[in-house]
Amino acid sequence: MKVVLLTMGLLVLPSDIGLFIPAWGPDFVLAWSYQLAFTENRRHRIIAGIDWIPTSDTARARIRGGYRYSRQHFLVGLMAAEAATGATWSPEVGFRVGRDGTEGIHPGVHLLARAEIPIAVDGFRGVAVLLGWDMR
Repeated sequence: MKVVLLTMGLLVLPSDIGLFIPAWGPDFVLAWSYQLAFTENRRHRIIAGIDWIPTSDTARARIRGGYRYSRQHFLVGLMAAEAATGATWSPEVGFRVGRDGTEGIHPGVHLLARAEIPIAVDGFRGVAVLLGWDMR
């Protein structure tokens, strides 16, 4: 029963918290990201996630999916996202503190910066700076 409750808690709790910083001022962000490793060394991952931006006047939710490469303390990825304001590319870079996880699953924390660039690559919507946790 404890394992079920812990698992449900991990699925419901946000994996990231931070700020989305567009040109007109920062907005608070809660994010839920789920990773599925698809190589034996677990460095290559498919990501699916939802961002909730409760203080935004334009788009309160964003759905995202893409790829992330993780090696020891370094993260880099490319996501596509959809929100009420339109679709964006989201290149990301981050730093992780914790064990690599190639020999089992280990908890860690990370600091992630993610840009929001329109799909047409004709502007810049802002950047998200997130502090989060993960199991790797």
